Amino acid sequence: MVYCSLNTRSALAKDISAICGSPLTDDLGVYLGMPLIHSRVSAATYANLVDKVQSRLASWKNAIDLNAIVKDFWTDQSWNMDLLLSQLPVDVVNIINAIPIAISNTQDKMIWGGIANGVFSVKSAYLLSCVENGYQNNVWLKNWASAKPKLQVARLPRHMEMLSWIKPRSGTFKLNVDGSRNRIGGIGAGGVIRDHTGVWIGGFMVNIGAGEVLQAEAWGLFYGIQLALSLDIPNLEVESDSSILINLLQGTDIDLHPLGTIVLNCRTLLQQFDSIHVNHIHHERSTIANILAKNSTLNAHGICYFQEPPVIVIEALLDDIVGFASEQEF
Repeated sequence: MVYCSLNTRSALAKDISAICGSPLTDDLGVYLGMPLIHSRVSAATYANLVDKVQSRLASWKNAIDLNAIVKDFWTDQSWNMDLLLSQLPVDVVNIINAIPIAISNTQDKMIWGGIANGVFSVKSAYLLSCVENGYQNNVWLKNWASAKPKLQVARLPRHMEMLSWIKPRSGTFKLNVDGSRNRIGGIGAGGVIRDHTGVWIGGFMVNIGAGEVLQAEAWGLFYGIQLALSLDIPNLEVESDSSILINLLQGTDIDLHPLGTIVLNCRTLLQQFDSIHVNHIHHERSTIANILAKNSTLNAHGICYFQEPPVIVIEALLDDIVGFASEQEF
């Protein structure tokens, strides 16, 4: 359709219409919900749009309890997913569900979001400013990079190593945990507890929500420790393939770290065991936890416990019991 202003002569408008092969119109209607302006704007121009927005806001206010506070959504060391989903969009709930609440008496803190450890530095502030203002390829960074000395590093000879799950000593139980992140940002975790013969004692997988893989690893550790306590296990050996998580757990200065709360929660729970050992391992030594973690995001939000081994881990469980090892290059 062709629209011509009211100042255009009728004969000229018809000629334009004929040349274009499109009919004339005096109203272009709307595009993407917005009225196309071809006259003076008045209150009536956007009346329909205003009515739609107001009706949406009215339904939104009716759906959300504006008097609710955070503790209303938190029950027994976990978020109330049904209540959150009734109040907020799914993508927002996914992010909230990955946020831990302290189980010990700790104070809220302000942390710096421009760096992974939460501690402010001039360098991190500068780099964050560059990213936010689109200066990722600025001259200063290029000059700084070119000024660094280039070292020739000799390649060390590689070797092969056979890796397998290692049974704990008699009287001790082993907890293996792992986390995963799928292509759309969903995170989950899984874990398994076995005795010194390799027999399945308990396991879990949990769909956490949305976040980073280190969050998933930390949540996996938290839920795994909780499971061990619920089974009245006195002596526990914990293994994770995340060296960063193990360093955080064994470190001292984590107050400002974004994962400080959940790491402190894990520390608090670990104090309840008679003996505890925490170790970093290669992921080939924790195949079952890896399988559970990778499948966790396929389930609904929340945690699923396994008193018996699920079908997806039977083969790996038997391999671990007989000591089957896989070859890995280092």
